[in-house]
Amino acid sequence: MSARALAAGLALLAVASTAFEGGGSPDGILLVHGLLTALIGLALLLPPQGRGALAPVPAAALASFAAAVAVSAWHAPYGFAALLVVQDVAVGIAVLLLAARAPEEASASAVRGALLLAAALQGAVAVAQAFSGQPRPAGSFLNPNHLTAWVAAVLLASLPPLIAQGGRGRVVAVVLAVPAMGAIAAGRSRGGAAGAIAGLAVLLVLRWPTLSRTARRVAVGGALVAALLAAGVVASRLREDDPYRWTRTRIWSAALSVAGGAPWLGCGPGQFSAAAAGVRFQDPVGPLRWERSFSTPHSDLLRLPAEFGIPAALAALVFLAAGLPVAVRRARAGNGLAQASALAGLAALAVQGTVDDLTTRPALVVLGALLLGPLWAGRGAVGERFPAAARLALLACLAVAFVAGDLAPWLSWRTLAGVPRAAVPAADLARALARNPAHPDMHLRMAERLVREGLHTPEAYARARGEAEAAVRLSPGEARYRAGLARVEAAACRSLFPDEGTRARAAAHYAAALACAPRDASLLLEEATFLLSAQDAAAGERAARAALTLEPEAVRPRLVLARAILARGGPPAAAAALVDEAEARAARYGAIPKDSPYARLMLTADPREVRALRQALP
Repeated sequence: MSARALAAGLALLAVASTAFEGGGSPDGILLVHGLLTALIGLALLLPPQGRGALAPVPAAALASFAAAVAVSAWHAPYGFAALLVVQDVAVGIAVLLLAARAPEEASASAVRGALLLAAALQGAVAVAQAFSGQPRPAGSFLNPNHLTAWVAAVLLASLPPLIAQGGRGRVVAVVLAVPAMGAIAAGRSRGGAAGAIAGLAVLLVLRWPTLSRTARRVAVGGALVAALLAAGVVASRLREDDPYRWTRTRIWSAALSVAGGAPWLGCGPGQFSAAAAGVRFQDPVGPLRWERSFSTPHSDLLRLPAEFGIPAALAALVFLAAGLPVAVRRARAGNGLAQASALAGLAALAVQGTVDDLTTRPALVVLGALLLGPLWAGRGAVGERFPAAARLALLACLAVAFVAGDLAPWLSWRTLAGVPRAAVPAADLARALARNPAHPDMHLRMAERLVREGLHTPEAYARARGEAEAAVRLSPGEARYRAGLARVEAAACRSLFPDEGTRARAAAHYAAALACAPRDASLLLEEATFLLSAQDAAAGERAARAALTLEPEAVRPRLVLARAILARGGPPAAAAALVDEAEARAARYGAIPKDSPYARLMLTADPREVRALRQALP
């Protein structure tokens, strides 16, 4: 396999990874992992002719980071989520090592041109989306922040070397840059604007001594124009009425709390969403305190210690610091424009990564690794050549890992995609569960189906309970799986075992769910409703009052609390007052958007329930 073919394969991977939400959807993950598996397989069968490799110190730091991530993943409670993140890390390391194997070809003008063409297409799509009425166009990415990060890094890394060639190549590069810049203008990402300005500053500082007087004037003028455009983007966003503008700082504070709670291993790869449930903060807008939640640190810099632990974060920083001096020297050399441009693109990603979760998108991971590999490759370093038998063994392991870790989970997801949760055929659900038994949601879906069919026999109860317990074992830190187990016990208490022991087990599982998500009033409301149906009015009243304490403006907890007061023989006047308050709040908040199930549950009143309560009042 020639070094040029390897570089072409990496360019294809970088461009293809932008599809399907920047490679983050199940289809995108399968595409990225499939292409990379094929590329690694070719490299094992036909070792690249390039002789590059990482220098010893960066290589040791990278190995230490990979080991720390592996240890953190091994101890993570939610194994499947940890596997997905480990796969992302493996993708980045693999692309980096392959790009370092053929550094000149991986940074050649053909590769940069392919990336610039993809950026132009993304820009054209984003502009079309803007004209069609989308408020924040994102191209094929999940959100405009990710789109802006990818396009800005590509422009910085690709445009200067291509323009320096002169002639037709300069014209083509400029023509492609215009629609690509449209993506930045349409996305209006504040972090993206900051990253682009930082990348321009790095490029100017690195190349300033080599520029002629005329070139310096042009460079300063271009930088000023770019700064004005970025300022316009930021000003446009700041003029918008955004009540959540500064909540990101509170998310960062919460992420630091997660990191401080587990400094050595972090909360675990892919575990931040569950850990964040315990460090949520009140919603600054609207009648509900706990409607909004967050599932990422919104900062790759904070993600390192929060998910992987401080040792992994230090190893990653050592890796970057160890290769930076050599990369800067190359970029300052007279013929180092390509290296300086790559560093500028990386600087843009790094700056934006301090305020965004860019590493959750495989497209950005692949692009960063593709730019980083040639810069961090040690001159004179020689990559290892494994014996043929070892390469074949690695190829077999790679194929098995792809089938088990990617293809089977994708087939499982594809079986259920687009089908409402309550309408999945039993055969399809069983097939999906068999293909991905490591995903707790598959087990929870099966338990839910069995509950819907009715727990009328001990065998049905035992099977539903076993599936729900399997979900809890696979992800013990997530409240929804413990709540699913509580629902199985609640259903059994209503239909099969209406005894104190079953009621106590359901209450214990609800308590465990609340320990995982202590600010989720919907769990308390669900528990209160169950306890009332199980004839435990006093406990139901306590749960309803706790829900109302969390959400003082909520409607539904007042109705449930009124039912509990009447059920235990409490004062009818208190129950009537709660019903009146519930109706008043339902009318007050009836016109506000209720986008989440949590809001719809908490802020709406069922007229039938209100009538039943009115009729029950003396």
